[in-house]
Amino acid sequence: MEALEKNHAMNRKKFPKLTSLQATQTEGRKKFLQSKYDAETAESLATEDSNADGKARHLGRNQISSSAKRKRKEDLASSKKAKFLRDPRIVYAGPSSSESSSDSDEENDIQEIKKDGEASLENSNTQFSEATNDSENLTTEDSNSPANEEMSSNKSHLLDETSSENNTGSFNNTKKVKNSSSNKTDAINNTAKVNHSSSTTAVKIAPTFIPVKRPRELAEARMDLPIIAEEQVVMETIKENMMTVIVGPTGSGKTTQVPQFLYEAGYASCKEIIAVTEPRRVAAVAMSERVGYELGLSSREVSYQIRFEGNTTEDTKIKFMTDGVLLKEFQEDQLLSRYSAIIIDEAHERSVYSDLLIGVLSRVAPARHKRGKPLKLVIMSATLRVEDFTENAWLVKKLGGPPPIVKIEGRTFPVTVHYNKKTEEDYLTAAYNKICKIHRQLPDGAILVFLTGQQEVNLLCRKLRATFPATGLPDTEQPHDGDATEYRKRLNSLKKQRLAKKELLLKQAAEKEAEAENAALLTKKLLEVNVHEFAAAASVFPDNENEANEGDDIEDGDVTETSKSNEEQNQEGVPSDDDFDLGENADEDKPGDDEKKGVGNEQPLHVLPLYSLLPADRQKQVFQKPPAGTRLCVVATNVAETSLTIPNVKYVVDCGKTKDKVFDKVTGVSMFHVTNVCQASANQRAGRAGRVAPGHCYRLYSSAVFNDFAKFAKPEIMCRPIDDVVLILKNLNLPVVNFPYPTPPEHVQIRQSLKRLTHLGALLEKDRDAGVTEEAKTSGHNNTPIHKDTTVITGLGRLMSSFPVAPRYSKMLCLSAQFDLFPYTIALVAALTVQEILIEMPLDNSGEDFDRRRSEWRKIRLSWSGTGQTRRLGDLMVLLRAVLEAEANNNTSHFCEQYGLRQKGLVNIRKLRRQLTNEVNMIVPGANVAMDPNMKLPTAEQCCALRQVVLSGSVDRVARRVDLSRIKKAEDKIKWKNAYQTIDLEEPVFLPHSSVLRIDKPEWVVYQDIFETHKMFMRGVTAIEPEWLSRFGPLLCSFSEPLLRPAPHYDSDKDAVMCYADATYGRADWVIPCCLIPHPTNTEGYSRFAFHLLKGDVFSELQPFAQHLIEIVTLLRPLALRYQNQKDSLVRALKICDVATKDKLLRIWKKQPNYLLREYCMWLADQSLVPTVSKMWPPVPKEVNEWLA
Repeated sequence: MEALEKNHAMNRKKFPKLTSLQATQTEGRKKFLQSKYDAETAESLATEDSNADGKARHLGRNQISSSAKRKRKEDLASSKKAKFLRDPRIVYAGPSSSESSSDSDEENDIQEIKKDGEASLENSNTQFSEATNDSENLTTEDSNSPANEEMSSNKSHLLDETSSENNTGSFNNTKKVKNSSSNKTDAINNTAKVNHSSSTTAVKIAPTFIPVKRPRELAEARMDLPIIAEEQVVMETIKENMMTVIVGPTGSGKTTQVPQFLYEAGYASCKEIIAVTEPRRVAAVAMSERVGYELGLSSREVSYQIRFEGNTTEDTKIKFMTDGVLLKEFQEDQLLSRYSAIIIDEAHERSVYSDLLIGVLSRVAPARHKRGKPLKLVIMSATLRVEDFTENAWLVKKLGGPPPIVKIEGRTFPVTVHYNKKTEEDYLTAAYNKICKIHRQLPDGAILVFLTGQQEVNLLCRKLRATFPATGLPDTEQPHDGDATEYRKRLNSLKKQRLAKKELLLKQAAEKEAEAENAALLTKKLLEVNVHEFAAAASVFPDNENEANEGDDIEDGDVTETSKSNEEQNQEGVPSDDDFDLGENADEDKPGDDEKKGVGNEQPLHVLPLYSLLPADRQKQVFQKPPAGTRLCVVATNVAETSLTIPNVKYVVDCGKTKDKVFDKVTGVSMFHVTNVCQASANQRAGRAGRVAPGHCYRLYSSAVFNDFAKFAKPEIMCRPIDDVVLILKNLNLPVVNFPYPTPPEHVQIRQSLKRLTHLGALLEKDRDAGVTEEAKTSGHNNTPIHKDTTVITGLGRLMSSFPVAPRYSKMLCLSAQFDLFPYTIALVAALTVQEILIEMPLDNSGEDFDRRRSEWRKIRLSWSGTGQTRRLGDLMVLLRAVLEAEANNNTSHFCEQYGLRQKGLVNIRKLRRQLTNEVNMIVPGANVAMDPNMKLPTAEQCCALRQVVLSGSVDRVARRVDLSRIKKAEDKIKWKNAYQTIDLEEPVFLPHSSVLRIDKPEWVVYQDIFETHKMFMRGVTAIEPEWLSRFGPLLCSFSEPLLRPAPHYDSDKDAVMCYADATYGRADWVIPCCLIPHPTNTEGYSRFAFHLLKGDVFSELQPFAQHLIEIVTLLRPLALRYQNQKDSLVRALKICDVATKDKLLRIWKKQPNYLLREYCMWLADQSLVPTVSKMWPPVPKEVNEWLA
């Protein structure tokens, strides 16, 4: 102990350098400390032996305990056996549970602790319990303990629990922390000593560094990762802060190494888990396998949990999961007490759930810190856009300030970026020309091309295969007329937009120069300047392509940006940038030039497509070696930006465009727009060329256009509905408006989500005059701040939040219990959630076969829709039938290909069905739902009920066919022919060609989504009946005053006075059939309930007295003057307590048994019946009366 005290008294400026994470890992340091510790321990034991001998001579040798000697020898032996685990930074007092169970001296020590009730600790920085091998309360002075806060405040810690290994019992002890002098409070090396009244407990060193044995090859490969050199900086930053931001490009090793750093530092000890969230399921599974392999741990210890599957166990130490899984766990445990550290990976993608997690964890981490069980939050990003995390005052409000940023250098090779002088609108042709020149004239290396969508990818693949066919393989794939026609249409549309834009700019310029007399001259000069500039630029380049290609100089028209100078690259033996400079002449090539040059002696090009809907087996082809003698060319969408790394890519051709799904925040209409990428995405694309060797990126746009790109893409939370986010926050009782979002959504998004959830019945608006204004309810375009959220979650809303699907679909599942339709609804919801399981166009087919297969698929789907009530289920019946047929055929690839189904989507549907089935069985008592692979088709009655279930989740997505007879203008009749009108849109919407209801054209339909091309089309259409609207969407209805005929009546099943009323639906005030609704709770409503109460309709026990009452019909005549006192008294009593139902009246009678007795007796014509009535009051059955008592 004295030696250890001397060790801790070292100069605090020098000691951290010796005991840092890197220093303590060196073999020399370990050997020195271990040998010194063993020598001092042996000397101490020898001294104790001599003292014991003297004491034995004084007390008698027969009193010497042999167990004490044996224990001292075991201590020395165990110290040698575990020398590789020794760490001088942390010292614990007390033996392990196994030792305490076998040593009587230690049992005496425990009894003394129980008796005294407290034990002093010498250092306030260390919180510990009696050391046990399996104790959950065992904590070390590491990044798992709140050292910084305790040192600053000098507060005492209380040790509440001590549990043994076999969990046979526990006792509570309060241990008083005794502050040591300032020279003994080093944050790395802390000493703790327990003072006992009877004896001194053996001091034991517990490891805080978990050693990992890796194969030599793996260890050497790890050293090449840039993040390994920053391990000490990363761990010290994590230890000293609640939140840490790590920024490093793709390939720096963040995802695989940071979890290992935390594991080696002891964050996975004491049954705590290191959590790592990934935005994609594939990444979570792959990374868990990789990290487990590098650590030498099994899947039981390094596990994953994704939406449909997982392999976590009780032994799990590192857990990879998707963002949604961790968010689901937070709903069950809001402190996430199982985890010691949480890593949010790929935070730069800004998915909704990752943003929500960051906001939640920014409040959980301080709460855990206050409770003495800190949680470390690590945010990892591949881009430098971290201001949303570090400069967001509301987000870091409780973290004590902005979190530190650790920057990691990348491992990529230099990439030279080439810009075009001119940006072509026809980027597809420009990409084709650029690829041809790269393939013909540049050295070997794979080519990666970025386009916007599947149609463009397939078209360019066919064209390249025709130009550079594989040797000995006939090229049968030619561009299909449909693809070419569609492409030409879009190209013409782009040209028209460009011309319109030019005309607008010229018009604005003319207006600005209207006051100038020489406006025409000025315009002429401007045009002349442009012509001269173009001519000057063109004169720099050779007119003849052969002259431009002399030697190795292929093109010199591109503007280049290189990470290394040409001289440096030439010195390194790398061709200069001019050798790879494909200039503007490439863009001036005509589309047919390359075909005319002939391809007989050219190297074949191995062309492969890559997009998200491509089958998995075909996606894997891009990772395989191309055939001998060919060059690989991958034509991909933005899926190849970050998700996949294609080997041996040296050239990247970037069109600078992307196809994004644009969502209208008010109307909910979504459309795919081809827009410019952001600068961050363009740089990600360029980086694909520098993963294995220096590369080149050819951008089909100018540097000026690139500078106009947005720096970063908008976060996902700004680009889609946030109904699920709002419902999650409401279920967690967290604020929606003032939640610490990294990037807050617009108030119009929050307003619309609150409105939609209210229409679904998930939320209830308590004050209709506050929060969401009436103007916002009708128009929805109000983006004024929401100062007060007056909505509260309902019981239905909490049930809806239990299902891992969109609120619309969870409402459908909740309503299915009434109709006993769980198996069918689960299959439908799974299909609607996965989406895009029906393939509209065959992949890589041409000519007659292409048209034949499309025609066959349409006929099959039309037959799947059935007839009658089955047919009216519409497109959803086709989805349901596709799921059931595929399941019956085990989702085989042959069946999916034959019927035009996406196999990967069907596999995901099966997984989601299994998950939803389990959720329903756990949530709904007695549901007993099972997945039947041979489930029968729904009957006509079940299809009718399914249509109502679908309507319940789409009450705000109703459309009505336009009646042309009411339209007078001829141009409007053309515009609205075969069109539908929706609730929110003023423009017409149509049934798509793929809809099976296109032939029938029902008058009333609901849809799942609206997408826009040249027109707006509905997707997922189902026919409904207008009389259902008032039942499932009452908040969207406007009702007239209750009709006198048919007369209102009391419905015992619904426990309400029901009345008939005329109604209209939605903003367009569509007239719907007269409907039966609960009577409004106004004066007339209370009078109606009073009438049926006196009549005995509410409680049958009052029916015998009905003939003895005076004219109760006067309650229904507001102008009647007779019996005014009786009417006022009874109606006033009901109104004060807001009683208009039997249930509310029973609850009041439970507290006030004589409620309404006096008012009722006032209506008795024979007052002699008052004692009889008083004796039986309240007028309820005997069993209910006993319940009231």
